[in-house]
Amino acid sequence: LRLVQRLPDMFRGFFLGRGFDVKMTEVLVRECAFQTVFKNTSSNSVPSPLRYDLDKWVVHYQGKKLRMKTREYWKRRFAKSTVSGSAKTALHWALYPTVQQYQPGDYNWGISMFGLRPGQRFDLEIYWEQHGKKHRALIKNMQCGPDIHPDPEKVYIQ
Repeated sequence: LRLVQRLPDMFRGFFLGRGFDVKMTEVLVRECAFQTVFKNTSSNSVPSPLRYDLDKWVVHYQGKKLRMKTREYWKRRFAKSTVSGSAKTALHWALYPTVQQYQPGDYNWGISMFGLRPGQRFDLEIYWEQHGKKHRALIKNMQCGPDIHPDPEKVYIQ
């Protein structure tokens, strides 16, 4: 599992470019988004499917247990909104799948939203199943990307 902090400005450009208006884009970018990459690295000698369900993951923030904002959350949230169908579809496919099973070597990536504000810190409790067992891990002190506006001409990209 790899979680990559992304700045709200990165997602502003992404969502505006997919048909969201400024108001709805601001709703989305204030939800603490990370790029998420998950890969089943089980070996060929001991292959095992890997399964996860984001609805079981827990965001720990200031003594509260919160849920992630998954595809299903956003589908309900935008059901009666003026957001275009193409923008809703783009969001659906950009978000990390809520439930997935990977065979050895399989992987996927997408956007995960944690429902917190830019700059906030939290712990993430994750669950997955593999090798016939349920697993749990706690990722401590994650930080949502701060809402800064770097000058693209001064940012060094490797």
